[in-house]
Amino acid sequence: MELPKSWNISDYISIRLNKRTAGHQRAIIGDGEALLILHKPPSKKDLERTVVLFWRNPAGEWKHGEHGDGIKQLGFHLDEYHKTEERIEKNYAKASNADDYFALLEDLAPLQRSTKNMHIALQEIRENFQDDNELIGIRDLAYEVRRNMELFYIDTKNKVDYYLAKQAELQAKLAQDAVESSQRLNNLAAIFLPITAMASIFGMNVKIGFEATPYWPFIFILGSGLISGFLLRNWVSHGKLGRIGKIDHQDIIEDSNRENDED
Repeated sequence: MELPKSWNISDYISIRLNKRTAGHQRAIIGDGEALLILHKPPSKKDLERTVVLFWRNPAGEWKHGEHGDGIKQLGFHLDEYHKTEERIEKNYAKASNADDYFALLEDLAPLQRSTKNMHIALQEIRENFQDDNELIGIRDLAYEVRRNMELFYIDTKNKVDYYLAKQAELQAKLAQDAVESSQRLNNLAAIFLPITAMASIFGMNVKIGFEATPYWPFIFILGSGLISGFLLRNWVSHGKLGRIGKIDHQDIIEDSNRENDED
């Protein structure tokens, strides 16, 4: 990690820096100065973090690279997180199914960790330089962003967990109904199996008096058989399997929102 050439950083801080990478967000304090190592708002696609450096010299002046006023640039840095928070809030409001909430979790996971570490670093700076009143507002804004990100993360994770639990409950109910339906079918098979077996062995070519009649008795018997079949099917399923088998994602999300409102 290379520091701006215009910075005259003491050896106490420079020897604690890794030459290849900046590492995690932190504050390095000593000899009346401080080096603040922060990261820009990360996304789920970023494999490496973009480092932002702020230096407080012994005279109490904050520097940011070659851009001059470090306190002003530190405020701009917090504004980037605030804009990211607004984007997350819009995506959270538009989420309506499990896929949306899973995508939101992927965005929130690195942001939640980043805002937490950033606030810890700024809090350490504030505790060591209590006479620097400009840091109060920045520290408080960092805490606000951290808290909001954590709340979004918790709420989103709760919705995903609720969805998974609700889906598992529906699948268990579906399996139970399938077992009950199979039991009813087994009862029917037990009743009619002996009759079917005897009819197969001995045959049913008996005269019933309908051999010389017109075709309408055949149609009547066929229609009666079809109606009996549909009635039997409804009795076996009780009309439950078709309804429970369809998992309504929107109903699950609305149930989760309703429970959160009640809490």
